[in-house]
Amino acid sequence: MNKRHYFYSLLIILLLIVAVIGWFATDYLGNQARQEIISEGRASALTISIYVYSTFTTIEGAVKSLSGSPWIAPALLSKKNQDIVHANSALDRYNSALNASVSYLMDANGMTVASSNRKDPDSFVGKSYRFRPYFQEAAKGQPYYYFALGITSQKRGFYASYPVQNPLGKVLGVVTMKKDLDDMGIFFRKYPFCFLISPEGIIFLSSKPEMVLKSLWPLDKTAEQKLITSRQFGNKRFEAVTKKELTDGTEVTLEGKDYFVSRKVIGSDGWSIVMLNPTDRILIYKLTGILATIFVCFLIVIFSGILYLTDRSQEAIRQSEESKRLLLNAAGEGIFGVDATGRVTFINPAALRMLGFAEEEMLGQSAHALIHHSHEDGSHYPVEDCPMYASYTKAAENHMADEVLWRKDGSDFHVEYFSTPITKDGKVLGAVVTFRDITKRKKAEEKLSKQAEELRVQNEEMIRFNRVAVGREMQMIELKREINDLCIKLGETPRHRIPEAMEEDKT
Repeated sequence: MNKRHYFYSLLIILLLIVAVIGWFATDYLGNQARQEIISEGRASALTISIYVYSTFTTIEGAVKSLSGSPWIAPALLSKKNQDIVHANSALDRYNSALNASVSYLMDANGMTVASSNRKDPDSFVGKSYRFRPYFQEAAKGQPYYYFALGITSQKRGFYASYPVQNPLGKVLGVVTMKKDLDDMGIFFRKYPFCFLISPEGIIFLSSKPEMVLKSLWPLDKTAEQKLITSRQFGNKRFEAVTKKELTDGTEVTLEGKDYFVSRKVIGSDGWSIVMLNPTDRILIYKLTGILATIFVCFLIVIFSGILYLTDRSQEAIRQSEESKRLLLNAAGEGIFGVDATGRVTFINPAALRMLGFAEEEMLGQSAHALIHHSHEDGSHYPVEDCPMYASYTKAAENHMADEVLWRKDGSDFHVEYFSTPITKDGKVLGAVVTFRDITKRKKAEEKLSKQAEELRVQNEEMIRFNRVAVGREMQMIELKREINDLCIKLGETPRHRIPEAMEEDKT
């Protein structure tokens, strides 16, 4: 009897110990799942924000370049047909090269004088966009970008504008490029809930088309009326999707399910990427802990349950990794990551194609020593001066508009790149670098510069020719005037007729 009592007592004690251990283990697994979901959501939001930001930065750079074209300012100064034809030609080239929706030129009053859609039924030519913020800010001499619903096209677009100035800095007009965002909206649909929202919370892009131009959280009446008046997102009221503003790291319930919020601000004006990540994995992890606890009491049943949950967990992780891999493979820009020592941890196919390396040749190698070791002139590039080095050692975000990377065959090519640090709990774990080949863009800029120089030389030659022609004409008029004077003295009729304007100039 005492042995049985002892056995049952020991069993109860063991079950209590297992229950306590299981409780703490379950809580730990739940927290672990929470951290994984948050980390993966933030990584996805960061990747999408890099994609979105790089796309918009390309448009902004093109508009800046377009504003400096030698064919743009003359159209604003003279407004002659020939100058407008030249301006339209420049707008067409840039619009086609950037695959933009429309590029157009406005004078200082906001009236469109040239546009790439001039032949379309909804042409912008002759229409005023003076009320648009992208015109108002650029007219003050500042570049500006703006998300809005098109007044004429009723399509969502990204507008980038840049002032056109004379050599003294006076603003002559504004050049603007619009890119429709339908293709980017298709990209967003790869995720359950992914949004591009305005600072006020208006959903501009969404993986759920039915949520577009709704408010992600309730707006106060003043802010809502201000948006309606501006017509930035149309003139309808904005239905709220959730009950409060969403911030990074918080939880929200939507359509009866719980989600973690990952929010990444892009740019400096408050626009942000918001991703809602399902919390289902937390339940799975906690069930794993519970089943692991029951495993001690019911070995066979729980063993089968553990195998099932482990398989589910591995599948969830595999799908997450596959999603990241597909995202990297789909990116048209080169993307690679480095750890805190500058060694490559991952790299996408686009980067490998541009650099000429195989993946196994770069993984684990120093990125700087392999592809960023020298300046364009061949001189040594110290790693301490490298902006990428600053990102994975000092957590500095850097954007380089024009540097060179080196291919496997020893050749170099010009790139524009962004390096963004990866941090956790204040510690730098590495960096993500995105780059694009700008060789074609630089050649185009050089070609435009050469054409501008040729036009300048031609203008100077015409001026010299006119001066010589006018000088000879004046000499002939003076000779005729002397002959007429001699005829008058001899009492004869003057032989040559001199224009009245020339006679007035003489007096």
